[in-house]
Formats: sequence, structure tokens, C-alpha cells
Amino acid sequence: MLNDNCLSLILSTNHFDELVLNSKLKCKSKNINCFLLSDKVKNIIKEGNLYYEENDAGLLIFHDKQAVFQLYLFLNINIPFNINRKNKPIISEFPGYISLNEKSKKCIQHLEANGFLYNTTVRQLIIDYDIEKTNFDFLTKEKYDYEITFAKPEHLDAIYKIWVDSFDPIVNPLPSKVELATQIDLKETFCAISKTNEVVGTLQAELTDNEARYSRGAVLPEHRRKKLLQSMTYFSIKNAFQKNITKHILWVEEKNEASNACHLKMGYEFNKKFSEQYLLK
Repeated sequence: MLNDNCLSLILSTNHFDELVLNSKLKCKSKNINCFLLSDKVKNIIKEGNLYYEENDAGLLIFHDKQAVFQLYLFLNINIPFNINRKNKPIISEFPGYISLNEKSKKCIQHLEANGFLYNTTVRQLIIDYDIEKTNFDFLTKEKYDYEITFAKPEHLDAIYKIWVDSFDPIVNPLPSKVELATQIDLKETFCAISKTNEVVGTLQAELTDNEARYSRGAVLPEHRRKKLLQSMTYFSIKNAFQKNITKHILWVEEKNEASNACHLKMGYEFNKKFSEQYLLK
């Protein structure tokens, strides 16, 4: 519940569309870094987590992600603007290919004038598997006493705790438990289960028409070095193959050497896509 942020709630997708259109007409603003698909916008609004501010340069959209606000910008970059600090950190991300475009660079200058600082860079890894050559017997239950399976509703709290314990909420903001429940229902979340029936690892893979997008792979410290993350990945690959999806992508923090090495060993390659994150505490 917001009470001191001077933010207004976006009430519907129509309201969202009207705000963007009015900003374009009034300020000649352009979409700087908002790449939310319409279904995603609809779900965020339904949860009551999308807010806005207007200023002379255009429109600021704030997605409340519990620990942080994610800022999306519809701006005329030739007009300076002010952003007031809120009751939690604000992050804003700028995707690029090889390098950032001039529009993003100019907008970042405005953010830095408001106190934002560079925080981190994530890079995209990609692989397109050959269904005939992929080994799905990467890990067996008999070998390590773990079961790799689809997450179930009763696993939700355990998965969420692994996330909270594993991820920086600024670099990798967590979805709500409502979003997680939906992803479990869609069979887009996987688990490693120990012989004592404990959830010890988890991975998410959102399936689109032609690719699997991975996020939030984590294993409890005492169960690491047993190839559980790789095993959940292969389980997901097999699931994707059944839907004729062979292309798999994920984003890894540039400085996360262990994760980068792990995925490169599995055959992933860096493409030229990246995203820079800026933070206002």
C-alpha cells in the first residue's frame, strides 16, 4: 500500500494506453525502455502494482516489485526531468545490442542528474539444441537420490524461500507469490526434490511460441556441486522439445563468473544483447 510516494495507480490497460498516448501528444515523448507485453501489463495492473507520475518531459511508470520499483520511461529526452526518491529503491534498465543507442545514453544522463548510479550489467546467453543429440539422462534419481520434476502448489513457499535466500532483490527482483502460483500452474517452474522430500533447487522457464526464457535458477548451498541446476535445465529442455521449442535464452549478471562458466560449459553462447541497470537508493 503506497502512502507517501506521490504515485497514482494505473487502473486498467485502457488507462495505461491513454497515459502513454497523452504523453506522446503533449510532450512528444517516446518509449525509452518499456518492453512489457500487453498480457504482462494486464497482469501487473490486475495485481494493483503499476503506478505513474507525469512531468514536463513525459510519463514515468513504476512497477512495484516488493523490494524495489522498476522504472519505465516514456519521455522527450530533450527535456530535463526530476524524479523524487520513494520509500524503496528505484531501478531502471536499458537494453542494448553491442552498445546502447543514443536515446538511452541521453536518458541515462538525466537519471544520473537525479542521483541514479550504474549498478550492474546482465548479458544474454543463447543455445539452440539439436533434439537428436541432447542427452536427457544427465542425472538419474538412483544416482544422486534427487528427483527433478514440475513444481506443485505445495512447493510454492519452499521455492520462494530459496529465491529470497539466493537472489539480490535489486539485481533480480522477485515476482509476487501470485505470479509464482500462475507459473506453477503453467508448468513453467521446476524443482529438485531430495530423498527426504525437501525442495532443494528450483528453475523457471517461460515458454513462448518459439523459445524458452530462463530465470531464477538456484540450489540450496548444501546441495550444490551435484549438477542439480544442469539437471533442471535439461528437464526443462525436454519439456520444451515436446512443444517444438529448441531455442533457449537466459540473462546472467556479467560479474557472475560461476554461472557464466556453468552455462558456457553446457554449450550456451553469448550473443550481443545486454542490459545495464541504474539504481536510485
